Amino acid sequence: NYTQVFDVDADANERIDVVVECLHGIVSVITTTAVVDVTPSSNGGTMTISGNLVNVNLALSSLTYASQEFFSGPEIISFTATDSHEAVSITRVVNVYVQAVNNPPVITVGPNPLTTLEDSILTLSNITVTDGDYNANTNPNMRLQAVLTASHGGQLEIQTVTTSVKHV
Repeated sequence: NYTQVFDVDADANERIDVVVECLHGIVSVITTTAVVDVTPSSNGGTMTISGNLVNVNLALSSLTYASQEFFSGPEIISFTATDSHEAVSITRVVNVYVQAVNNPPVITVGPNPLTTLEDSILTLSNITVTDGDYNANTNPNMRLQAVLTASHGGQLEIQTVTTSVKHV
C-alpha cells in the first residue's frame, strides 16, 4: 500500500487529519495504536484518521476498500490531509474501476420442509428467484431460466405462472 502523507514542516507530535471518502463502498483501516483516532465509514461515507504523522501513515498502510454489493463502475476515493500547525489542506484522488462479476441467482423456497399425504396434490407456493445482476436500466431483456424436476415418479404441473420483475 503506497498511501502516505508527507509534511516537511511537521514536528513529531503534530496532529494530522486525513479524511478518506468514497461514494460506492467502504474504506477501512486496521489501527494498531491508540494514538490514532479513526471514525469509520459506511456505504458512501467518510472515514477520518487523526494522529501524528507516523501513526497516521501506519494506519494508512492498512487501508482497504470494498465496493457495495452489486456495484460496478467508476469509483473515486479521495484523500484530504490537514495539518494542525497552519490548518493547510491538500486533496488527492484515486480512480478505481470496479468490474462487474456474474453473481448466481438465488432461489428461495418456503416453508421447508413440506409434508404431504401419499397420492395427494401438494401446492408449492412462495418460490422466489432473484438475480442481483439484473438491472432494468442496463439489461431490460435479461432472461432467467428455471428448471423444475420431480423425483421418485412424481409429476409437476404448473397451473398459473405469475412473474414480477423487481430491480434489486
